[in-house]
Amino acid sequence: AALAETLLTLAANALELDPGYFRMPGSHPASTSRRPHTIPSPSAGGSGCHAILAALRLLIRVQGVVRYMLGYDHQGAANTAPRPRGMQPRPEARPILEQLDGAIAAILWGRYFPLLERWNDRCLGVRAEATAEGSGGGSAGRGAARESGGGKDGKTGNTGGGGQGGGGNGADSTSLPARDTASAAVLQAHLALLCSNTTPAELDFRCVSTLLVAHVYLANFYSWDVDVAPAGLGHDTAGGNPADTGGGGLLLPQTEVLSLFQRQRCRLLSWLQQNPRLADEALEAVERVVSRTGHRRRADRDPTARGWATVGFNGRYVPVTELPA
Repeated sequence: AALAETLLTLAANALELDPGYFRMPGSHPASTSRRPHTIPSPSAGGSGCHAILAALRLLIRVQGVVRYMLGYDHQGAANTAPRPRGMQPRPEARPILEQLDGAIAAILWGRYFPLLERWNDRCLGVRAEATAEGSGGGSAGRGAARESGGGKDGKTGNTGGGGQGGGGNGADSTSLPARDTASAAVLQAHLALLCSNTTPAELDFRCVSTLLVAHVYLANFYSWDVDVAPAGLGHDTAGGNPADTGGGGLLLPQTEVLSLFQRQRCRLLSWLQQNPRLADEALEAVERVVSRTGHRRRADRDPTARGWATVGFNGRYVPVTELPA
């Protein structure tokens, strides 16, 4: 109990270091012809940002261990199969672990998630006032519509297609703040990491749209290393991203992020098929973010989401407006 309290206190205290933005050292926002504001120097609060992300990663890993000890299998159902020595909690410890699991989930989604999205919106260079926070995707009505957005899935490559993706918010791209793609990639990876321990029963619009946006954004704007350099060199052989040893890249192993996407893929597809109206909103969210016309959350002035249809059986989606007549 004391250790759990220490962990939660550390996580809460880390949030006090929030400088209001995130920027990777050495990253350079893309230039624009007009900038309504400037981004502070990374030396103004970079250590606070990295402390917050480190605390988030610690919480995620502890949550994964706690859920394993509680005996939940990969489908999120109770599993009574024997676990390795030391991973079977005593009966009196089980309520403490369950309480810790709930407390971690509450702080991750209640405090860390909004913070990371706020940082990410700034890195993407989309005006924050253009978005109204939604209800988290509880229903197919107004709340879900405002907690959503536009899109593209996987490698369909339909960004901006179908009429509304390219200018859904009606914003002139020349008047937007500078975009910091490298920092946004780090934040997208950590937003996806929030869903790492999510079970199928816990999937909702917020989680699904977050995973889809992160997956497609990284597929489009982050160069995954193919051949990692030998230990100690720090860069891949192609001269691309810094090797993900903790000091560069995504600030966490690329394999962990890719494994996360693969592990949740079938669950996402099942959820999209079972919730077609919310699926339309989630896919529109992807297009808004990738095309830099808005946020994952729906803004009041965003148009109604188009219908999206599957193409084949491999998880590809396209707007119905793009299907042959």
